[in-house]
Amino acid sequence: MLNDPNTPLVNRATQGVYPPASTVKPYVAVSALSAGVITRNTTLFDPGWWQLPGSEKRYRDWKKWGHGRLNVTRSLEESADTFFYQVAYDMGIDRLSEWMGKFGYGHYTGIDLAEERSGNMPTREWKQKRFKKPWYQGDTIPVGIGQGYWTATPIQMSKALMILINDGIVKVPHLLMSTAEDGKQVPWVQPHEPPVGDIHSGYWELAKDGMYGVANRPNGTAHKYFASAPYKIAAEIWYSSGLRSESERNL
Repeated sequence: MLNDPNTPLVNRATQGVYPPASTVKPYVAVSALSAGVITRNTTLFDPGWWQLPGSEKRYRDWKKWGHGRLNVTRSLEESADTFFYQVAYDMGIDRLSEWMGKFGYGHYTGIDLAEERSGNMPTREWKQKRFKKPWYQGDTIPVGIGQGYWTATPIQMSKALMILINDGIVKVPHLLMSTAEDGKQVPWVQPHEPPVGDIHSGYWELAKDGMYGVANRPNGTAHKYFASAPYKIAAEIWYSSGLRSESERNL
């Protein structure tokens, strides 16, 4: 088992690192709204690509013919890459990294297991130290859709989602229920973590509405899978071109 290339002894929930991909779009949206980079009325026309200003470099959308006119909600419903390319460009890597750090990316979750990795929330300093190269504007663009140099563990993605669901309240994931001391059960106590900034409640609701649309509105990317579901559900698709092997696509 130690030599198995599929590394069955690795706890992928806490040690596997992967591009978080489109799962981060709701957090990027909330952050951009809170930072004043966009408003709920911001629109963008998507022809199927986004071009870096001052460059011939084009970043493609997953939908090659484009999504047409987009706002924040529709961008989430259809997981439109181009909208978030623009958001990433306008925010810049410094603000983007700072805000995503508030959602737990680049940090240990605090789960009560020893085997955990922190993933990587890229910064200018990280790239300079890692590659001895400066950060370029083009590096920022894929970060807006959870790719590029950004990696995360599944438990980090879960924690970030719980932060969104709870309107910015941060909960530490844990397995321990209690300990025994002198024959008495001592319950585990949730450590205090500060909430994610002073964010308008409407921004949380806007992101949740977009995720609801993913599964429940005809244009939603997961609508065909949940159209007849007998329960309420909100979703965000996860697909990354950065997976290293076919077996990893079964995560």
